[in-house]
Amino acid sequence: MLSLTDEEFDALDEAATKAELHLGTKPGIMARQSMLLDALDEVSANYIKAKSEELQKIPTKIVADLILEKIASENTVGVGN
Repeated sequence: MLSLTDEEFDALDEAATKAELHLGTKPGIMARQSMLLDALDEVSANYIKAKSEELQKIPTKIVADLILEKIASENTVGVGN
């Protein structure tokens, strides 16, 4: 663990307290997840929501996994024939 002298701690505390925060306009993770589900039809969105809750993963991860499964299945078609 980092050890700070009282002077270093006070300087760090003052710098953090006086720092100006500049928030960007990029939407946060929750907004992006919501936009993803809004872009889907109702059946697909409900499926992804259910899988998300079941597997305790965010919707983006569920969609990524589905895409990777699809790519993997297409890459194995004809292999070994």
